[in-house]
Amino acid sequence: MPAVLCVVGRSGCQAVIEGIVRELTAKGVRVATVIDAGARPPMPSEAAAAYLSAGSEMTIVRAPGIIASVRRSEDDPSLDELIWEMRDDYDLVVADGFERSSFLKLEVHRANEGDLICHKNELLAIVGDKPDGVDVPSFPHDDFARIAD
Repeated sequence: MPAVLCVVGRSGCQAVIEGIVRELTAKGVRVATVIDAGARPPMPSEAAAAYLSAGSEMTIVRAPGIIASVRRSEDDPSLDELIWEMRDDYDLVVADGFERSSFLKLEVHRANEGDLICHKNELLAIVGDKPDGVDVPSFPHDDFARIAD
């Protein structure tokens, strides 16, 4: 099973995920992304296209009653090839949203947004403005190399 990193926040998550995906794929890490679209229509998804463009090999979009997956491809595979390709393994899955999941989270936070979404025990780190009293690592919004490490 691949490692999972949930990125949550009220704003700025897409840019952080794109940066992390670029950094990790440049290091040879095979990354897939998952988007919790909530009530938003999942297709076409600007975030899915952005994550694929950043280097994610596959993006799965979840919305109520719908699961859609999108993959990058350099060729035009046959149906048989597509079916075999569905079983690829990934090193890391980066999840956009999923605040209620049991996985550790990277919260994108700005001071003017109020309290954190997650409890401090659920956090791996904070990207942006770290509130007082939260003892987890924090990173600037655009320091993707350090976040990816």
